[in-house]
Amino acid sequence: MYNKTIEEVVQEYGGVDIITFMFYAEPGHKDLIILKAGIQDIYSGPFFINIKEIDEEHATAYNVQRGWKLTFMFAEDIKELEMSKWISMGLAQLRVKFDLIEVREIVGNV
Repeated sequence: MYNKTIEEVVQEYGGVDIITFMFYAEPGHKDLIILKAGIQDIYSGPFFINIKEIDEEHATAYNVQRGWKLTFMFAEDIKELEMSKWISMGLAQLRVKFDLIEVREIVGNV
């Protein structure tokens, strides 16, 4: 669930809706369980979370602070802006600093 790439999900499902956040604390196992449970309460389709540490070099390239990039990938169509609000509420409940950096849909070649 935590190591699939966007490319792998697009290849497997034909498309993906993605929502990406910067998470400015190391995400712990409990944090991820809480986020996963919250998403499962409102979304019944397959989803994946890709976690990537952003070091100083990548932070400069992305124009963000160092931290972790959490990419939420949804295999079935969602209302991306609504889901990003729900995930933001979950991150706020975890009392961690975060920023929404990307919301988009990717469709594989048909």
